[in-house]
Amino acid sequence: MSKNIYELSDQLFQLRRDFLPHEIGGVFLSAERVRQLTDGLMNLGQAALKEAHEISRHRWNLQAQAERDLDGERIAELASQPGTNVRLFPIVPRPFSDGRPKGGAA
Repeated sequence: MSKNIYELSDQLFQLRRDFLPHEIGGVFLSAERVRQLTDGLMNLGQAALKEAHEISRHRWNLQAQAERDLDGERIAELASQPGTNVRLFPIVPRPFSDGRPKGGAA
């Protein structure tokens, strides 16, 4: 997403302002100007799609986090009920190795 989150809407509003004076009388565009306009619209569309993907990614991640939190709460609730067969594994200290050999001089 661009640093200026309003850049896309600013450009679209500017495009509209550019056409407002021609609402009554119309406007003639040369082939070159039409090409520039369609290139600009393509760039705006690509920018909108990029921002939509980023928003979608954030929404999916937030939803996934909320679901993980709920699942954890449900498991803890089940495990704390008397008579259930759900048990939490005990916390067992595990040996840690960073992969370096021990005891030798480097």
